[in-house]
Amino acid sequence: MKKVSACCLSLLLLLALLFSGCEKEPELTTNPPESREASVPPASPAEYRNPFSTTPPEGDVVVSNLCFGQDIWPDYSYDPTLVLRVLSKHALDTTRFSVRLPIQTGYEAEVHPVTVYPKPQNPDESGLQYPFPYYLYQIYRGLDWSRMADLERAARENPSAENIQALQSYGEQYRSDYMALTARELPLFFLYQVEISFPTSYAGNTLYDEECNRIELHLGDFETVLEGGSFSIHAEPLPLEPLPEDEQPGLSLNSYAGLTGAVSFPWNDGIERLEGLMELEAMKDVVLTDFSFCKSRIEILQLHLTVASENGASMDFFWDGKTPVKLKTGDRLTIDTVIRDPLAANRTVDTAEGPVVSSNYDYAARVYPILRYTCEGDPCTAWVEYNLTRYPDPWESYAVWFDGLDISGYYMDYYQPIVNAWRSEFEGAKP
Repeated sequence: MKKVSACCLSLLLLLALLFSGCEKEPELTTNPPESREASVPPASPAEYRNPFSTTPPEGDVVVSNLCFGQDIWPDYSYDPTLVLRVLSKHALDTTRFSVRLPIQTGYEAEVHPVTVYPKPQNPDESGLQYPFPYYLYQIYRGLDWSRMADLERAARENPSAENIQALQSYGEQYRSDYMALTARELPLFFLYQVEISFPTSYAGNTLYDEECNRIELHLGDFETVLEGGSFSIHAEPLPLEPLPEDEQPGLSLNSYAGLTGAVSFPWNDGIERLEGLMELEAMKDVVLTDFSFCKSRIEILQLHLTVASENGASMDFFWDGKTPVKLKTGDRLTIDTVIRDPLAANRTVDTAEGPVVSSNYDYAARVYPILRYTCEGDPCTAWVEYNLTRYPDPWESYAVWFDGLDISGYYMDYYQPIVNAWRSEFEGAKP
């Protein structure tokens, strides 16, 4: 079969429908052409589509900036590293790489190629990190996601054989064509991950309280300057209650609970559910007194506690984060929360074609929840670092940035209301 160019992938898939029976630095991605933040609400409802659906950006390299929007305390971080993702239609020379930041804090930068598999996602090969996903193929083929959502609701409300068959038939109608795809029929591109790390003061690095709003990136023949946002470095300590050395604070924290962070997807209202945000065990009798996020724009919409006792009893309840809660020795505590981050939400921009709602694909955040409590009358704190950064699927990024594919329907009409049905409880919540 003749090799198909990457930019023609959508045409290829349409034809299929008709005939089927590491060490340097990159360049900046462009914003929507002639777009700006809307200063006033549009007079008419905005159209939910991707701004690039009619005018994909020029060039063959784009960058997902997963640095801006983050707050990082290097001395308190599990991994004081920020990331850029570089997507290119041609191979980039990783030996010609550099990153420049206008800051005083010392930093290190390196680049690594990331393997992307040009093949369908086979259930027998679950270990492949980035195969070509079926949902994206369905989008290319023009699946009606509103109809898909209706069929799934019907199957849930009445799981009859007829409803289940209708759902499966509609959802799986392109499966055989999808599984028959070969590398020749998929776009060829290259993915690189740029990592900017900030060694701790314990490692001899001098930290400063400062903000960085510019990243200069050079990778092979690609150069760019990333601006329009910022990230912050904090040298001052987290506001934790001091404890005498070697004294047990009364709560044992599972420090791995927040390492992976939340799985965040685009095209949403900025609301995320953080399950297992903190997991603790009471080593002594303690009293919980306060919960908050340190120096954060995050709004807490719901705080949920689950307490399991040594005798097997358990209880779960909502907490206002202020009313004292008593834990007995041996109790195991799990804290879940629903939060809103305005930077994670869809945003309305003005274009030559009118107001358009787009998603923030470069959303990045790192938060530090702090739990205050008393143990034997002494004030104490427990804290954890939690990663909210949205790592985009490279195939989806390619479809959006290079093919100008409108994927909003999948998220707005199906994924968020069906897969994330819990969001309905918070619909209409005012920002």
